[in-house]
Amino acid sequence: MKKLIASICLSLSFLLPASGQPLISVSGIIVDEAHLVTVPFVSVSLIGSAYGTAGKENGFFSIVAHPGDTLLFSSLGYEPVFLVVPDTLSRFRWSTVIEMRRDTVMLEEAVIYPWPNVQGFRRAFLAYRPEAVQDPLGYMPPGIINKPDTFYPVKPTLMNPFSLIYENVVLEIIKRMPKKKKVRELPRFD
Repeated sequence: MKKLIASICLSLSFLLPASGQPLISVSGIIVDEAHLVTVPFVSVSLIGSAYGTAGKENGFFSIVAHPGDTLLFSSLGYEPVFLVVPDTLSRFRWSTVIEMRRDTVMLEEAVIYPWPNVQGFRRAFLAYRPEAVQDPLGYMPPGIINKPDTFYPVKPTLMNPFSLIYENVVLEIIKRMPKKKKVRELPRFD
């Protein structure tokens, strides 16, 4: 009997941390302030710790906290809500309703210019020429000018032994590689 009581006391000791405050089960429903409809999948986190949870599909949430802890409720499209767990509770559980306010974001005006028909769009699309690109081939290693099927290495110098390796090894491998056949004309599709 003494062992049973000791094991129960040991298992309940997690409810009383070193500060002597009991843990309280905080649960409730999260609703939209304006329309009073539930807000699904709200993130609920305990400020100052790594603990948190997510609200359910129906807006229900449940988390364990100490009296005086602050809970943060956040969801995309809503302003964050902070809730302090009261330290005057006489029970180990507390239910509440959290009202979240929509967060309005003002975007810049978008002007849409529609074309009168598909042919007008096609003409405008084909006539569009983007500004000249500074480096159309992307990054090129020093010493190589890469054009399709053509390589122009920089002449090797004694100060640069890698160019000697490039000229004697890499270019020989490239010469032995099979060449790609160029298509002169696309096949007709009837």
